[in-house]
Amino acid sequence: MRDQLSVRLPHELNAAVAERAKRDARRPSDVVRLALQAYLRESDSDGPGRPDRAREGGGTPAWGDSGSPATERTILLRHVPEELYRALKERAARERLSVSDYVLDILARRQF
Repeated sequence: MRDQLSVRLPHELNAAVAERAKRDARRPSDVVRLALQAYLRESDSDGPGRPDRAREGGGTPAWGDSGSPATERTILLRHVPEELYRALKERAARERLSVSDYVLDILARRQF
């Protein structure tokens, strides 16, 4: 069974994901899933990754303040492979972040 994960995104990041999805003829959730898988592969080869938010104590550098409800959108990821979900959950716990904040930090670091 695959897990489902909801992630709140700042408007600018959501727009970038939507634009990439349209360009690549994919669903936004597919773009997010691919970005997360690529990030986890990279961080596995470079040692443990540490999101900017955990290192700097708040804020998402590439996409501005994610704390304003007026600028956030929610993306619901479906069909997240169990192995990917477990890896995200474990890494988020190590960084003392919610899975949503951890995923947001990963996405903010990706170039769309």
